[in-house]
Amino acid sequence: MRTRTPPYNTGKVLIGSKYHPQPEYPMSDFEYRLQESMLKKEDQALAAVDLLCWLIAAMLLVWLFMVAK
Repeated sequence: MRTRTPPYNTGKVLIGSKYHPQPEYPMSDFEYRLQESMLKKEDQALAAVDLLCWLIAAMLLVWLFMVAK
């Protein structure tokens, strides 16, 4: 393994000299499908909340027009 030059040298402590990035492990097919299904459920939940908000707004507008008459 080659040594890297640390980004900062304060004269006493070499900042960043002990840093090693975490290794990235490839995801298995199961992990990929699990993550994908969880993200889709969140998207569906957000779409349901958006639809509910639009329905409430539409009902509020209809009610305001009925009261204004």
